[in-house]
Amino acid sequence: MFNFIAYLSFFASCIRHLTVEKGTNRKSVKNRQEMASEKLPLDLIGVYQDAFNRTAREDGSVDSTGVSTIMRSVGQNPSEAEIADMINQVDKDGTGSLDFPEFLMMMCLKSDVENAEDEIREAFQVFDGDGNGFINRQELACVMGNLGIELSQEDIQTMIDEADQDGDGQINYEEFYAMMNSA
Repeated sequence: MFNFIAYLSFFASCIRHLTVEKGTNRKSVKNRQEMASEKLPLDLIGVYQDAFNRTAREDGSVDSTGVSTIMRSVGQNPSEAEIADMINQVDKDGTGSLDFPEFLMMMCLKSDVENAEDEIREAFQVFDGDGNGFINRQELACVMGNLGIELSQEDIQTMIDEADQDGDGQINYEEFYAMMNSA
């Protein structure tokens, strides 16, 4: 029997070319800047640096209020909790303040998460052949067949049942998103 979670994990690895760093080994400032320049366009890095420099304290750092100010100045509106989470992911010295390389890494991670969400949305659209917002057995079988994976009707039903949280016999976007994030 084919495991839907295993398939989604495989599918996610095929469509995602992203890796999100979560508290991995410490990088030098130069390496963090190089990583940022690979993930973010240089003009966007310049926009971030200008906004950072306008907001930074004399010691060249910003706290959560500064991060909020910068993000709003570039058209984003995260909550205080989201800002705190983002800061905690990149604040290597634990001060609660970010220097520019840490801020840039935070923006890279945020970009990775947004890109991953876009990819999940695109993957859902691949499965949702008729665009009605649901993946049914026929659509699932069709996509799997196109990928060279022939499954029995029983296996298809098992896959639907594993993801179908509301019991309507189909997979909606929220169910697909939850399954992709658990994979």
